[in-house]
Amino acid sequence: MPKRIVDGPGIWESHKIRQVQPPELRAEFANLIPLATANGVFECCEYQIYSKVYSFNRDGWSPEEVRAMLDEFERVKLLFRWVDGAGKKYGFWVGIDKKGRLPSKKRQDEKHEATEPEVPADLLDKFLSNSAVPRRDTTATNREPYREPNGQSWLHGTGIGSGTGLGSC
Repeated sequence: MPKRIVDGPGIWESHKIRQVQPPELRAEFANLIPLATANGVFECCEYQIYSKVYSFNRDGWSPEEVRAMLDEFERVKLLFRWVDGAGKKYGFWVGIDKKGRLPSKKRQDEKHEATEPEVPADLLDKFLSNSAVPRRDTTATNREPYREPNGQSWLHGTGIGSGTGLGSC
């Protein structure tokens, strides 16, 4: 597993992280940074991430909740994801390539550090140029959905719902 530098002020003062809903997911960003290889790219299959990061000591998590969290990180543009020609899912933490957060290019080029495929720059540029970050009020997890405070009534939501889905890596 790669070791990564966590930029405290970069996380604590991030406007993107502040947009993550529900707020309980915000700290998970720092928990997932070590997934990144030396070039900031990692295999982004929710089942593998669940297995590596959550299954051993984070009871209460499921691969579906990991998927919903990754969707939320992508929504606020913390995470860029793509699928390669062979159908393999990759992710890239937007901004992880700032100076001091990853091993030097020399260490990467000399194969001292593991890397994944390079980020497709054209797709990343297109992703980042779409600046609209729509507001979401709920996430697709079984955790309590985010609600804007409205007196005391926001503390207890009511309603019903159903759904189905399939997933693969």
